[in-house]
Amino acid sequence: MNIVVINKNQEDKINLIEDKIHEFNHVFCFDRYKPDTTVPAVYNTEGTGFLAGKCRDIGAAYFDYKGDFLFLDGDKVPEGDLNIIPEIGADCVLLGVGKNDHRRFMQQENITKEYNWDEGFDCKNPLNFVYSCGIYLSQKAVDLMREINGGRIFHPCFDGTWGDEDRWIGDVLGFYKIPIFYTTKVTLSGHITSTRDDPMSEKAQNLHINMIKRIHLRQEKLGLQF
Repeated sequence: MNIVVINKNQEDKINLIEDKIHEFNHVFCFDRYKPDTTVPAVYNTEGTGFLAGKCRDIGAAYFDYKGDFLFLDGDKVPEGDLNIIPEIGADCVLLGVGKNDHRRFMQQENITKEYNWDEGFDCKNPLNFVYSCGIYLSQKAVDLMREINGGRIFHPCFDGTWGDEDRWIGDVLGFYKIPIFYTTKVTLSGHITSTRDDPMSEKAQNLHINMIKRIHLRQEKLGLQF
């Protein structure tokens, strides 16, 4: 399993995360800044706005897109045995964000389960709860996303604005009936960003823009309607 950590001005978390992932093949992608560190690193120096998807792809390209990948955000330190993630044997595994995870199915502790499609996890659901702050994708899932996205895992149309680059992955995997598992045996520090409390925030406006892009992608690539 290769691990890609994206990091933008989160220098205080670098060593904490490095301590958790040092036994794995890994790389940090630093987005438009260069911290003083000796961890394996690649750099994104171009673009404006929110570029998490682009940075994840830069990290994956470091490994020539070969192998299974765990993508982590630079502000969320993993807790638990990361070795259990590939051992689940799933093409996609979502990691919980501890007690700060607002997804109902992530509230149970120490479990690993397949997301039950009958409980609302459906590619027709615009809120499919696939988030990339901690997401594992097998080589099969990586290859599928790159085929759909013109060579990228995270579609480039979302570059620059926040949101939905990860839920688009959920759309594609759901459409092709690729099971998605989740686990709370490995959790991440921090919290999941929500736009519900401030619907006029920049992130909320970004999400609206990206959801429109995602609607077009669903129609163009999958023939789906919201």
